[in-house]
Amino acid sequence: MNDLIQRLRNRAAKQDREGDMHAMREAADALEAAYFRIAELEAKCRLYEASLDKADKEADGLRAARIAYASEFAPDTEGLPDVGSIHANIRALKKALTEIAEQEHIELMLDPTWAQRVAVAALASQQEPK
Repeated sequence: MNDLIQRLRNRAAKQDREGDMHAMREAADALEAAYFRIAELEAKCRLYEASLDKADKEADGLRAARIAYASEFAPDTEGLPDVGSIHANIRALKKALTEIAEQEHIELMLDPTWAQRVAVAALASQQEPK
């Protein structure tokens, strides 16, 4: 009887060890899966970071271009390039060019400053507060 009890105890201990090993294998598998997921996410983060860097550089270039375009026109009330009126200024210039193109060539030859006056007046009308 003692022998049977001892064998049962040994078998129970073995099962406990095997159960512990099984649990350890499951934990190791879970850790490995988590490691691969982290590696995958790190790779995605690097791609996103590269995309953000590219977008930042593009935005910097667009800001510089906007200021350059705005610098071609009258400054705002603070003396800075009026970046908010670029499109309005371009429309005013197009309107002035259309008016110039509609004039008789003889009139332009008699008054060479006429085109300049039309363009300045068109821009001035855009700069007036509304």
